[in-house]
Amino acid sequence: MTNKPAKTLTVPVLIALVAGCCVSSEQAQVNRDNRLAKQFPDPADRKGMYIFWQSTVGKFNVEYLANDISEATALSRIVPLGQKLGQGTDARLVERRTAMNRNVTLGDGSTAPARAFKLDYVLCFCKLRSQLILRTLRVIVRRLKHNMQGGMMDVLIWSIGG
Repeated sequence: MTNKPAKTLTVPVLIALVAGCCVSSEQAQVNRDNRLAKQFPDPADRKGMYIFWQSTVGKFNVEYLANDISEATALSRIVPLGQKLGQGTDARLVERRTAMNRNVTLGDGSTAPARAFKLDYVLCFCKLRSQLILRTLRVIVRRLKHNMQGGMMDVLIWSIGG
């Protein structure tokens, strides 16, 4: 008995599955726009932003459209978002991700240059306001939890009220 019919049937099924997972450039733009709308409620803040994601606690990667906004503008839009998410009080540019510089395809089929950078949120106690103190302490605890396991960590979490 031969398995040839099963193999010939498997290849078209795999091709169909892969093709079904692909998203058109229009749908990808809609998905990006929806995500950016959740991250940046003000439509003016979305202009020129391509994608923004958190890699680990307090660390973010940003891609922006270089023809629409500058790196400084992208950074100035990201800082308040990280503060709102409780990641810290200020952000510092860690690395320009030149390896990620590329031309991206937009929803209308045109291409545009995208640039990327990585940033860290930092805690600057000189900028803290009273309403941010508890949120900042929770960030510290979250970062400690990420780096430590058990022991005195439980006592620290309990004393802060986490």
